[in-house]
Amino acid sequence: MATEDNRSSGQFTLKEVFLITNKLYHNRIEFKNRDVVKRITIKEIKQINIDHPSRINNFYRIVSKSFPQYYPYFTQTDRRGRPRRFQRTTAHYYDCVLEMNQLSLNNKIWKARIGSGKRWDSHPPQGKIKSLYRETRLRFREKANRRGRNSEERRTLYRDLVARHRRAAPYLDVGDYNSQEKGLNGDWIFRCDFAYYFHGHRFGRNYYGNVPARETNPASIPFLPKHLINIIEILMQQGIIKDD
Repeated sequence: MATEDNRSSGQFTLKEVFLITNKLYHNRIEFKNRDVVKRITIKEIKQINIDHPSRINNFYRIVSKSFPQYYPYFTQTDRRGRPRRFQRTTAHYYDCVLEMNQLSLNNKIWKARIGSGKRWDSHPPQGKIKSLYRETRLRFREKANRRGRNSEERRTLYRDLVARHRRAAPYLDVGDYNSQEKGLNGDWIFRCDFAYYFHGHRFGRNYYGNVPARETNPASIPFLPKHLINIIEILMQQGIIKDD
């Protein structure tokens, strides 16, 4: 298992992880255009060892934000028949960090993270999400049963309670709450985070412990989420990251 040091060597090159993604998680490549990358910032950092000033570590930190978009991802024309590129985005975004000591796909010293790294909340307050917990449904049914005089009236009251709640709650479900409120990406949290930590490629620390993804990625297979694929491909097209 790798260390937490962001400049230590991991077990795979970016190119090797891309090949794993293409073989085992090809849908991440297929659906990469579901995310929009607006701006990429590259910082060249020099790290000086105070005890040994002549030892200077150079590395690059690539920072971006990825905005999810949903169906229809792109349409060719608008209502007047003019060519347009449409996308429907939500208010949230994911911080994307890729740190490398060389701008090369064939280098094992690199770290990455998608999202804020905060703790995932598996049970947000019911008032925050539109989807209903079981106990909330039971409470609404009991309330409707007390007030309704017959089955038809009870059904109507129950539907009104559900509709009123869904109008008031700001987020769709647990995943939407964690995305918008905490900047967390579910694919990264439940499939990538521990795998990247285990193989020495996770940037920084997380706030919920290094827990293996026993159900969603039991073999801790490292792969590239579509957010990272977009960033890497853009930088390769610009000749910044090279395959050499």
